[in-house]
Amino acid sequence: MSRIHRRSPGTWEVVVESGRDPKTGQRQRRTFTVGGNKKDAEREAAAQLSAVAGGTYVDPSMETVSEFLHRWPRDYVDPSLALRTRLRYRQIVEGDLIPHLGMPEAAQGPGWPGHDRRSSTDATDRSRCGG
Repeated sequence: MSRIHRRSPGTWEVVVESGRDPKTGQRQRRTFTVGGNKKDAEREAAAQLSAVAGGTYVDPSMETVSEFLHRWPRDYVDPSLALRTRLRYRQIVEGDLIPHLGMPEAAQGPGWPGHDRRSSTDATDRSRCGG
């Protein structure tokens, strides 16, 4: 179930119900804003409702980057892309992105004490197809 109401000209607030919390019994609602006309808001509400019903909806504030990178190939890449593209995306995610999560260089970035500019440049160069 969803509810749509106008916030301002060209902006709509959509509230999607996603069931009840099993522990507390309270209704769980997801609220988001959509720009455009009411039809755009209705389309987005339908997309969110199907994600909730299909079990693919994840609350953005509750998921880490690592969890997303592990889930993304299975939920989005595999069903919709060609084999070579899927293989390349998996190679990038598993070989270049996930191993560097949580490392001080990745977390702190340039300008922080102890940041090694060479290591972040090397990682960028390795991810390129041509070298």
